[in-house]
Amino acid sequence: MSLFDLRRWYFDVITDGGDVLCVQIVLHRVLASRRALLSAHLVTPDGRQVREAAALHGAAMKNDQITEAAGRWIARTAAGLRLFLDLPGLQVDLLFAPAGDWHPNGKGVLLSRGRRSISWEVPLFRTAVSGTIGTGLDKRDARGIGYHDLIRTDIPPWGLPVRELVWGRAHFPSASLVWHQLTTSEGAVLQNVLAKQDGEAAGEPGGNAGVRPRPRWIDDYQFRLADPAGSGALVVSHPAFSLALDDDRVLDDGPVRAPSRIAWPTLGPALDGLSRRPEERRAVSSAKLEMGGRRERGLAVHTRLVWPGPAGAGRLRS
Repeated sequence: MSLFDLRRWYFDVITDGGDVLCVQIVLHRVLASRRALLSAHLVTPDGRQVREAAALHGAAMKNDQITEAAGRWIARTAAGLRLFLDLPGLQVDLLFAPAGDWHPNGKGVLLSRGRRSISWEVPLFRTAVSGTIGTGLDKRDARGIGYHDLIRTDIPPWGLPVRELVWGRAHFPSASLVWHQLTTSEGAVLQNVLAKQDGEAAGEPGGNAGVRPRPRWIDDYQFRLADPAGSGALVVSHPAFSLALDDDRVLDDGPVRAPSRIAWPTLGPALDGLSRRPEERRAVSSAKLEMGGRRERGLAVHTRLVWPGPAGAGRLRS
């Protein structure tokens, strides 16, 4: 049995009414002790923010299933995945319809160190979401476009060989993109990007009176990432497309502290220091996409995590 094991289910939805909901369910184990934490963050169009969290102790953990602990909040149904939260300040009942999945690098392994690894898969790349979101007496329709991914790792936070992680996804009327850029402690840059364009593969008018084919599926290992404004705005460039983001609503901007994220008050301060206190910036942005001769506007959720201090490379053991 490995020293450390973590599973993180992530869901988000941007509703037609402009609400943004992000939910994380984290199950992790250190030696024989297990914990589970749910955190939910709702941002309304007028800028109101609602944050809620719930923790479980002694949670079960299975490799490839939504476990007993996560099952308090997630249920598999014939119609899709149901996310159900009944928290003091936030009530969520959402159905994520079945949709296409993505396994970067074939099996979803992003980084390996001996027999330990970090894997990332996207079971729901772009999915129709329906249901309700409530905040006390206020309940609203939550129909919109959603996203769901899953991270697994047995690399402990005090040995994580990562310097920076930039991740995001953007939805448009006829296309969706997901990207990540991981910079290791040695300075290596690992990238994956997926762009999927819906609709027929008929051409779009080109700039020289020709017809430019519309790419419908791009699964690549590299792109260019730039922050021209130096304030969180991003440009993702690829030979087949260009994506520009501008921060509209910053959701988080500051240190990621272990006690609040992993619900382990006893070991929290120690793990907080051992994890090198990463800084996180997460935002919802207006997005502009140019792909296949077509220009579209949409919305994106994106995150930058930075681990300061000495890196953890070379301290892992197989």
